[in-house]
Amino acid sequence: MKSLRHSYRQTYLFVPDTKISDKKLFNPIFPAVLLFISFVLMTNISIGQSAGDYRSAATSMNWNAAASWQKFDGTSWLVSTDYPGQNACSGCTVTIQNANTVTLNVSPANSVGNIVVGGGTNGTLTLGTFTLYDAGNLTVNAGATLNLATGTFTVLGTTSTSGTISDASNTGINTFTGRVTKTSGTWTSTAVTTASNMVFSGGFTNTAGGFSAGAATIADNQTLTGTVNMSFVNGLTILGNGDLTIAGTTTAGVTFGGTAIDYNVRNLSLTGLLTVSTTGNLTVTGTTSMTGTGAFNDNNNAGITSFAGLVTHASTGSWTSTTVTTSANMIFTSGFTNTSGAFSAGAATIGDNQILTGTVNMSFAAGLTILGNGDLNIAGTTGAGVSFAGTAINYSVRNLSLTGLLTVSTTGNLSYRHHFSNRCRCF
Repeated sequence: MKSLRHSYRQTYLFVPDTKISDKKLFNPIFPAVLLFISFVLMTNISIGQSAGDYRSAATSMNWNAAASWQKFDGTSWLVSTDYPGQNACSGCTVTIQNANTVTLNVSPANSVGNIVVGGGTNGTLTLGTFTLYDAGNLTVNAGATLNLATGTFTVLGTTSTSGTISDASNTGINTFTGRVTKTSGTWTSTAVTTASNMVFSGGFTNTAGGFSAGAATIADNQTLTGTVNMSFVNGLTILGNGDLTIAGTTTAGVTFGGTAIDYNVRNLSLTGLLTVSTTGNLTVTGTTSMTGTGAFNDNNNAGITSFAGLVTHASTGSWTSTTVTTSANMIFTSGFTNTSGAFSAGAATIGDNQILTGTVNMSFAAGLTILGNGDLNIAGTTGAGVSFAGTAINYSVRNLSLTGLLTVSTTGNLSYRHHFSNRCRCF
């Protein structure tokens, strides 16, 4: 029979007795746990904070109210003796806590490192007529609000928002150097009518929630991603060469809107929907490509949409411009190639001796005007190419060359004045 002492191999210290008292049952881990808990409570330690960080500590406060801020000394949050940016603070994080409203009433002499608005419930930062430079990243959490104003606000890093960002003024200058990513909440800056006053240097991604902008500027060759649609009503200026990518889905992306507002792009790449609703003009001086889920919709007949370079449609999305009934308002100077996705146009104009390639059929329902001498090439297959359709719509060509199917379904007339070449026997 084993001894009583050897039958216990736990970490307890056991003294055989007929009566076990609390002094004779002892776990050596308990003092360590109690010591750690006491340390946390006494020092009010905050995981994730760094020495020099600030957090608001008043329900309503001005930025320069030093005593209303708390500052982390590496161990504890203490009442601050200065406000963020009053002294060098390029690496500090400034947090506007839940239930706190902070108003910028001073232009700090120094930049701050990062700004976090809200703790996931609420919290508000209102910028006044002053200047604030964020050398790091900006985060606006769910339920929180950032009110842009008439001053100058610059974010050098990225911006992440799931809260509310609004700008009710056209006099302030707001620059977001890194990419802005919006995952919920709302963005409203329709009051901005000067593009240089709202700058998205690194592009913008909107995956959820409303986005309504007035005018804005974006850097060259950046992407506007509107998984949930992004609307501009006062214009978009593209820096540098003027290249732009619009991403999203076949039903959402970016809307170029407004009254008599013009939009200008060099090379345009669509992997999401571009909706043109402005009564002004859209001018693309380079090429246009539609790939992936790229789509296009021109839903008015007032402005002029002009494509100087070749337009290539090779996406799962659709080209829709049936609302355009004036051919001079939809111009394909260098032709159009449609290899994938539906193409439904109203009226359009094409450059002289250019090619309409409809590997997937292209339909015109309100007429086609051919510039210059009036020569036209239609390419495609024996089963697809171009349809001349419409009610009492007339089509006129000088020299007509067919290497794809031409379907004439208009109740009007088709006339060609000189040579007709039907090399694919597809008419």
